[in-house]
Amino acid sequence: PEYAPALLMLGVVQTQLARYVDAEQHILAALRIDPTWSYAYVAYGDLMSRTGHDAKAARLWRKALELDPQSAEAHQRLALAHVEENDTA
Repeated sequence: PEYAPALLMLGVVQTQLARYVDAEQHILAALRIDPTWSYAYVAYGDLMSRTGHDAKAARLWRKALELDPQSAEAHQRLALAHVEENDTA
């Protein structure tokens, strides 16, 4: 499908199923269709976090906040990442 919400939902479900390569392909396809969709960056950050790419995840969540400063999801993810970072320091 060439419908960003459907592609993103496929990516989110595949992330939850640990099908990370497929998940990334679908999330990136959604972002190509709508590069201003902040929630797609949140979802991509979630995928990066689950695969151990924490710095990239944080950059993606910050990008989501640039696009939508009110994004509760992005604020939450960044706050949790900060807490986890401080817990391991």
